[in-house]
Amino acid sequence: MTETPAPPIPRVNAVDLLRGLVIILMALDHARAVWTVYGYGPTDLDQTTTAFFLSRWVTHFCAPAFVFLTGVSAWLHLNNKGLSKSALSGFLVTRGLWLIAVEATIISFSWSYDLDWITFQVLFAIGAAMIALAGLIHLPRVAIAVVGALLVVGHNALDPIDAAQFGDLSWVWAMLHDGGPLQWAESGPWQGVWFVYPLIPWVGVIALGYAAAPLFSLPAAQ
Repeated sequence: MTETPAPPIPRVNAVDLLRGLVIILMALDHARAVWTVYGYGPTDLDQTTTAFFLSRWVTHFCAPAFVFLTGVSAWLHLNNKGLSKSALSGFLVTRGLWLIAVEATIISFSWSYDLDWITFQVLFAIGAAMIALAGLIHLPRVAIAVVGALLVVGHNALDPIDAAQFGDLSWVWAMLHDGGPLQWAESGPWQGVWFVYPLIPWVGVIALGYAAAPLFSLPAAQ
């Protein structure tokens, strides 16, 4: 006798619709940043208009939604493909490394059209968070939710810690919490890496997405 596999979870249209909305808002954000006719930033409250300000404010929805849905999708992938957690860990690590590689090459160059610095932004944050999730998924679901909540709610409590106090390892704290550079050359191409999206809160968001994902398998009425 062989055990009958659980039926796959139907595709959740709400997740796809939410991703689509996020992509539209992100396109708005990037178009405004590159082609704006204003000579000031949208958050300069001394000059901005309501509509211009809101065009920036609403796009803060993008990164949290993408990272949260990455955690949701990881759980759905685990269950729909009938994977072991070890297999899902391998998938998350390889996919995460791929995203980091794309960020370090194509995306970073596309922002500046030079090779002076590698800029690690949202794709780096998602990729690194996926690698962290590869380890977290082996914890009980409640523990994953607690870790996620602590990282999201509590990360500002770490603000008094200054990266400079770590000396040569200050870049590690810049990567995890403060943002900032890891520089290894004074001039020329590949001078270093600039961390724009610190990792601690994003690991928390992806963990919360994974912990909340079983809710998406419930009947629609629930």
